Amino acid sequence: MEIHNSRFEGDFKAFGESFAQRGFFENHRVFSASEVRRMQDVRFALTVGATALSTYFNRDDELEEYLKRYNDEFPMRADLERELDAALEFIDAMRFPTTSRLWKKADLFSAMVELHAALYKRQRLIAPDRVAAALEDLYKRVDDPEARGQPDTDPSRYYKAALQATNDRSSRVTRGEILRKLLDSVSDGE
Repeated sequence: MEIHNSRFEGDFKAFGESFAQRGFFENHRVFSASEVRRMQDVRFALTVGATALSTYFNRDDELEEYLKRYNDEFPMRADLERELDAALEFIDAMRFPTTSRLWKKADLFSAMVELHAALYKRQRLIAPDRVAAALEDLYKRVDDPEARGQPDTDPSRYYKAALQATNDRSSRVTRGEILRKLLDSVSDGE
């Protein structure tokens, strides 16, 4: 991120810096002081934004392309900020305890991206309390060695995708598919 910081000063980077400053991230202690100094919060915000605009990609592979493409102008900025802010508000409304796996960066990333997609791309009607109950159940099974030990189940697949190579495209896709199915199952439709 430090290299990108020195090369790009444009609109997409400004979006990432601004979004990373949301009180949500500080209130939930998502990033350590060291991570903020190394601009990992900005990288996270840019990755969420680029993924919300497109699809899952491997590590930071697409960030440079987005920083180049939207260096001069980022016309979707206001809409994307509004939509991602709504996803953050939705997450806050679920009232997960500080000990929840939701606050691990890979899990939070997947939740933000999939909530954004459910609310804005697929136009799902979902309620925070219903999503919270379903996510809590999934996370409980993911954290249960017996439940996640059963091969080819969602808890087993999610656990592997949240433990190994969490920023690889395949892991992001796996977590996303599981969360998408969960969100659609508690949806009131379109």
